[in-house]
Amino acid sequence: MRSITYMTDFELSVTAQKLLDQPYMVIDILPVQVPADSAGQFAKVEQFMLKDEQPGRIHRSFAEIIMKLNCYFDIAAAFCTRSDEWSSWKFNPDPDQLISLFTDENRIGSILIMIPDEKVLISADRQDIYMTVFNAAGAVLEIIQALTSSEGLFLRKPEQ
Repeated sequence: MRSITYMTDFELSVTAQKLLDQPYMVIDILPVQVPADSAGQFAKVEQFMLKDEQPGRIHRSFAEIIMKLNCYFDIAAAFCTRSDEWSSWKFNPDPDQLISLFTDENRIGSILIMIPDEKVLISADRQDIYMTVFNAAGAVLEIIQALTSSEGLFLRKPEQ
C-alpha cells in the first residue's frame, strides 16, 4: 500500500471524487431516517440542534470520531472555504486542527476526511447534523461503528 504522504493533492482529490459515487452510510443523531410524512417535529428539532450551543456539541462529536479514527489510520483532510474553494489536503492534522475544522463557527461549508489506504471518505457540513461515510467495509466499518456509538450517535444505511 502507498502511504498518503506520497499522494498529491490532485491524486487525493481525484480519489475523493470517485469515492463520492460509492455506497454510503450516515452517522446521524437518529437511528432511523425520519419519514417525510412524519407527524413529528423533525424540522424543529433539526433547527434547534443547529442553533445556539447545539451545533458545537454535534460537530464536536463528529470531530471526536475522526480524531479517534486517526489513531488507527492515516487520514487526509480538506475543507471548503467561504469562497467555495477547497483547501489543500492536510495529512494527519493535529487534534486541535481537527476540532477547529468541525467546530469553528466562522468556518462554513464542507469538510472531507479521507482514509486513503482504505479508500474511505467521510464528508460533513457545518449546516448538517449528520456525516456521510463512503465505501467503508470490514475493520474500518467496525471501528467507525464503535466510535459512532461511543459518541451517542448512530451509523446507518440511508433509506432508499
